[in-house]
Amino acid sequence: MASNQYLNIFKFPSKEEKEKIVNLVKSQKVENRIATRARILLLREEGRSQKQIGDILQLHRNTVMLWEKRYKEEGINGLYDRPGRGRRPGFSPLRRNSQFSL
Repeated sequence: MASNQYLNIFKFPSKEEKEKIVNLVKSQKVENRIATRARILLLREEGRSQKQIGDILQLHRNTVMLWEKRYKEEGINGLYDRPGRGRRPGFSPLRRNSQFSL
């Protein structure tokens, strides 16, 4: 019999927390990537493996592991993109404004 140490069980801390995740998935105002991250958590709670979830959502298993880890560490806020992501602007705001005001 396998010990609990090797079982990778995922549970939400409370019913309210699970409701918030379900609402993220159902909401039409939430970006698709946030809803997908919430779906990962719901599928994990159903008992699906990270590989199964990756196959279902067409994601790499490492991506599934990343979002599960971020949720465990940061809660629902961990499902959102962190500030500072993406390419930095090529011009400073002052230079950009002076260029377009000609």
